[in-house]
Amino acid sequence: MANSKCKVVAFMNMKGGVGKTTLCVNLADCIARHFSKKVLLIDFDPQFNATQYLIPQETYINDIYRKEITINKIFEESQVKPSFLDGEVKTDKPDTSNLEYNLSNNLFIVPGDLMLVNLERRNKSTDEHKLRKYIESNMLREKYDIIFIDCPPTQSIYTTAAFYASHYYIMPVKPDFLSSLGINLFKKTIEDYNDELPHRIECLGIIFTLVQDNTNHCKSTMENIKKRYKFYTFENYLKHSIRVPQEAQNNTCLLDMTDFRDSIIKLSQEFITNYLGE
Repeated sequence: MANSKCKVVAFMNMKGGVGKTTLCVNLADCIARHFSKKVLLIDFDPQFNATQYLIPQETYINDIYRKEITINKIFEESQVKPSFLDGEVKTDKPDTSNLEYNLSNNLFIVPGDLMLVNLERRNKSTDEHKLRKYIESNMLREKYDIIFIDCPPTQSIYTTAAFYASHYYIMPVKPDFLSSLGINLFKKTIEDYNDELPHRIECLGIIFTLVQDNTNHCKSTMENIKKRYKFYTFENYLKHSIRVPQEAQNNTCLLDMTDFRDSIIKLSQEFITNYLGE
């Protein structure tokens, strides 16, 4: 049974190429399938890689994109229509009640859409609240145990809208010097947000991704990051392997890969322990 009001967790980093979507997708998939929690993943990245990871291309085109049941629907403009019969002016709002696409028994996704890129171009302040209002108006926090938002690696309208909609964030970090630079930038972004906006967004922790187990440099970088930052750092992490993106093209998640099954289960259990206290 879903929590009476679950929390929303955004996956964020100002640095791209850190395995953010891989982490978000596989945590969602494992928590839903292995731990039987009801999970909603909202693909809020215009590149919509999370959607492509989980849904075959033909299915996406025919069953989702052509039927216009993507995240783009949340940001469509309402249509004002005057009635010539009674003089009333009516507003037709986009229907966002059917955007949750069922992937498996417990896993659902609000599919991404390349056209979401137009959101940044039009730059309307009202767009910042639409993702939060979508979650609230459809009572999604009452329906699910966990809601994830996969965000693009930019400081933009997408980031701000995700801030408004989220309670927590996870920061995926690749353990190298350049990727760790994004921690300071993102830390400052969060501090500015928490100073100015109505509710605080808190860090659930850093999760290391694309980790090369057999290098001392990688291990020392992870230790240095743990010591330098006051965030909780997950003990479990995602290993680097060229097989992961290759299998993603076939919509295969880590839970179904023998070499990665145990590690994603352990990481998911650590997340559940921290998030749900179980």
